[in-house]
Amino acid sequence: MDPADVDAANGNRAVKSDNCLDSEVVEDGSGTNEEDRPPGYVWARNTAGWFGLGPERAINNCHLIGRNLGGSGSDLRNLATCSRQANVKVRGPGEITDHMRSYEENVREAAESDHIVCYTIEPQYSGNHTVPTAFTIQRAAGTKMELRE
Repeated sequence: MDPADVDAANGNRAVKSDNCLDSEVVEDGSGTNEEDRPPGYVWARNTAGWFGLGPERAINNCHLIGRNLGGSGSDLRNLATCSRQANVKVRGPGEITDHMRSYEENVREAAESDHIVCYTIEPQYSGNHTVPTAFTIQRAAGTKMELRE
């Protein structure tokens, strides 16, 4: 697991993480707390509230290396602000079936079944903004998947 250094020229936003995981590497990582918030998090929560959404339910920290894959919840190289729909399954309006947790569960299952899973995940940004508009996951074999908000 190798998160790249943050992009200091654009608000210290997370850039990408190159990962090769197997059963010996995959373990439970750490969650986040109030001190560990990626760039744009407070703005996104304030904006969600302004739109009448519950900020605590609408905006999450997305781990580039998933928490259930051993990813850190305190290393800002590994965290990006995201909508809850991009991060986990939600019901109702805005539901996304291919969310980050669904990919992480597939990777963990494969790794625990003695496969080596190599992929890169990159937040996609609009200009110099600090909140991603999408996350791109590229498997080492070249299959590309996108999570859009």
